[in-house]
Amino acid sequence: STKPLAEYTSIDLTNMLEEPKEDIGLGLVKLMESLCSHSVNEKTLDPAMIAQVSSLLGGDDQPETILSDESQLQKLRACFDICNDKIKKAQERQEFELIEEYVRKEQVNGKERRAASRKLATSEDKRLAAELASLKEYEVQRQQVDYEAEIQRKVHREENAYMKRKMILSKAAHVAIGECREHFARARTFMQTLHQRRQVELYREYKSGLFFQQLSHELEDKDSRVRAYEAQIAYRVYQKKIADSNEYHMTQNLEEA
Repeated sequence: STKPLAEYTSIDLTNMLEEPKEDIGLGLVKLMESLCSHSVNEKTLDPAMIAQVSSLLGGDDQPETILSDESQLQKLRACFDICNDKIKKAQERQEFELIEEYVRKEQVNGKERRAASRKLATSEDKRLAAELASLKEYEVQRQQVDYEAEIQRKVHREENAYMKRKMILSKAAHVAIGECREHFARARTFMQTLHQRRQVELYREYKSGLFFQQLSHELEDKDSRVRAYEAQIAYRVYQKKIADSNEYHMTQNLEEA
């Protein structure tokens, strides 16, 4: 037999998400999951959902039950919170996986760049060692050739070596600056993606909460002024969260700049 909604606990409602049962609790869980998942794509609350919830709560046979029994609405609220938290945790898990993948890619790319830098440094060391060996050879042979001419050639080679080293260092500096800019560009793009995902999640939370608020108002038959006032409060809270999110994102961009 089907037991009343008031006899369900939060643990029961949580278990229903993992082990569905054909009863009133499962029906409410499915409705609340639909409310939390699809509300972002809807402009208004579907009247059919209000009728279904009212029917599951016994509103068709005993309309006064919903208005007088506070435990009914409390259980409905608990069911909504569980479904909403489930979706929110799934979004947080996806965000964590996105961050983890980004860090992994940056580590792989950084390892490749460090290997290329070490290779360049090794080749430069070999070249300098060869030049030093050549200079020592000139020093040994200077007694056999004109001393002044050899000095001029030595100075000329030193100047060439200096210019080559200067060009290599300049090139390495340009490469490092370019890599830093590419890294910052990738970081900005990634942070912008996270920011947009968080904005979408905030909007989903706002819409699902607003629709649940409208659902509760219909079940409790609240005055229109109360409905408008609470809807305005929900909107202001949403705007405050959006402003905080934008401020946090702007602070991150300034720190990177």
